[in-house]
Amino acid sequence: MLAQLVGLSASPVANRGVTGTVAPPSWTAYLSVAVHVCASSLHGWSHLHAEVPTTFVQNVFISVVVIAIPPLAAALIALRRWHLGYALLFSSMAGSFLFEIAFHFVVDTPDSVVNVCGTGVRMFLVSAVVLALVELVGSLDIDT
Repeated sequence: MLAQLVGLSASPVANRGVTGTVAPPSWTAYLSVAVHVCASSLHGWSHLHAEVPTTFVQNVFISVVVIAIPPLAAALIALRRWHLGYALLFSSMAGSFLFEIAFHFVVDTPDSVVNVCGTGVRMFLVSAVVLALVELVGSLDIDT
């Protein structure tokens, strides 16, 4: 993982000092959440602009897993509930990534990038790819 290569780790366990106490988490978890919020917002806007419909079940998943859980996880990490925070963050990022890949690139739905047409198609495609990459990196960079 990139953070470990440069000597940082998102895991508080990896940040143990000489005394064996757990050090505060590094900034990578917070950065992952901030970038994810921005990418999710951009992609949500592209859904509206390209008039791409989503189902009720998709909206529930997006509202809970994609939008609500990452900031909640960051708050838990900030409150030193590291294990729960990192577990939620990893689960959210990994679940969001699988959701993005399935509905935008694999399954033939109105949400698939090949089915979107009109004025917002380029923004929809770019934001879907960016969001999937952010979620992939976010899930790989979290040491739970």
